[in-house]
Amino acid sequence: MSGDLPGRSRQDGGTITPEQDDVDGASVLKLTQRTPPRYEQILKLPFTMTIGRPDSRREPLVLVTKPPALLVGQFSQYPPPLAHAAEVLGSVRWAAA
Repeated sequence: MSGDLPGRSRQDGGTITPEQDDVDGASVLKLTQRTPPRYEQILKLPFTMTIGRPDSRREPLVLVTKPPALLVGQFSQYPPPLAHAAEVLGSVRWAAA
């Protein structure tokens, strides 16, 4: 997957390509409260972002997450029902590792 970066001239813009480094990234599911049940799932997402430039004489800019990004979700049922997907997604937050 990649996308185009808009630019004002031929020297501006380019492409941006995110790549997940570890497809088997660590994931943790914890029961944080018994009654009523509350769960927390933490996904570690190491990834690389490559920004290609239209000027072929310049090397692409490569950004690597160090430490990996964390995606933290909190919900009251596991697995979360599809009807409550918006609620689950609404409780997701990004955190630094």
